[in-house]
Amino acid sequence: MTKVRIGQSFEARGAHSSVSCTAEGIEVELDEMTLAQRPARALLEAIVTGIRAISEAAAPATLKRRARAGITGSRLFNASGRLAELLGLRADTASKSYDITAPPDRLDLHTFGGELGKVIERLRELVPALRAPLDVPAFKNALEQTVTAMFRKVR
Repeated sequence: MTKVRIGQSFEARGAHSSVSCTAEGIEVELDEMTLAQRPARALLEAIVTGIRAISEAAAPATLKRRARAGITGSRLFNASGRLAELLGLRADTASKSYDITAPPDRLDLHTFGGELGKVIERLRELVPALRAPLDVPAFKNALEQTVTAMFRKVR
């Protein structure tokens, strides 16, 4: 963890008086992984909530394929609820970031002509946190909390 300690002092002398000011030390958190964790978790939770909220019905061909497989769920991306349940957060220390991961068997490429890009685009249309993360209150709050947590007074 990288920390920087900032301290400051100031002294002014006038003709008849003297003022001495000393600022308290401030500890600054600069570790990217520590700083990114709270917003990443908030975004993951918002995506999970968004997927669970999808009410659009799957296409008739998809429903037939699900029925043949014994799956009764009719909502798009919510046949069993497992996509939302199995999303995870993985720390990638090499790129100093967090990845939101989904098990590969949860995104059925047959539904969108076998193209992953179409699947992701459809999810973005239906899940606000994927479309506009900065519009998600919990994510914005997590960012603000992270900025606040970066700086701490030390005595």
